[in-house]
Amino acid sequence: MALDENGGLYATSCLIVNPADIRKEKVSNIFIWHDGRWSQVGTGGANGDIRALACIGSDLYATGDFTRIGGFSARRIARWDGKVWSPLGKGLNGPGWTMLASNGKLFVGGHFTKAGDSSVSNIACWNKATWAALGLGLNHTVKTIKVYGNAIIAGGQFYMSGIVRAEKIAKWDGSSWADMGVRAVSLAVKSIDETASISAMETSGSVLFANGLLQARANSPERRFYPVLAWNGLEWKPLDFPGARYDLSNSPYSAGQELPRWSVHVMTLCQGVLLAGGRFPAQDSQGDYHLAQWDGTRWSSIARFSD
Repeated sequence: MALDENGGLYATSCLIVNPADIRKEKVSNIFIWHDGRWSQVGTGGANGDIRALACIGSDLYATGDFTRIGGFSARRIARWDGKVWSPLGKGLNGPGWTMLASNGKLFVGGHFTKAGDSSVSNIACWNKATWAALGLGLNHTVKTIKVYGNAIIAGGQFYMSGIVRAEKIAKWDGSSWADMGVRAVSLAVKSIDETASISAMETSGSVLFANGLLQARANSPERRFYPVLAWNGLEWKPLDFPGARYDLSNSPYSAGQELPRWSVHVMTLCQGVLLAGGRFPAQDSQGDYHLAQWDGTRWSSIARFSD
């Protein structure tokens, strides 16, 4: 979702045109909530997934895995000026996953090596008219981008920037990428979408939150799931969730049963409270919860939904 300068809230939806068709052709549409009602943005939708939206002023940007939107050609990223869609140069040669609008610039992350005519590595910046690389970029998919202080923070499936280690979360200071040391506290675990990655981040004041990881204790079969890690500018601290641990040496996991797929996919702040959506162990030990809140001291479950 994205919010423009006039208070318009944008959201996207995806429809499989004919579920019986093996090609599974998709049409993604964008809607705006304004003056108490939803209305579609433009006509025709996009011919593939729209994965992220962002606004600069009254302009709306969309990225994903499409080649046409609203009847216009646009390679995986486009701008809506309130009347028509237009491409951002030659676009991207691979899918976009996330966007961040900051100081009039648009930062785009995903899985691509070209942005317009510029050679990039999974992250790029659009400055109103041209594309630019962010240094050597990152060596695998970028799934989330945030501003933290004076830096740009990227999270994803990557582990290098050129020859420099930059695992899962990296900081761009305007000239180079640096690792943020998340491996020192945890090892990324495969989440529901079968990727070992950071896919959600949020900021609150001087704290940066990143989605949960699985901690592997040295010389111990115990594994503990932390829904969220918090960076205070100096170090990472895990935000523990009661009951989110299991012993690999005991049945049923030692017998080959699949490990719990606990994960966090999205985070947002609401009136100073951090909300996390995903799949977490319920505190009452009755199944899994999918929405939880952190009040600064502890987690509490909000809602459970059927899978």
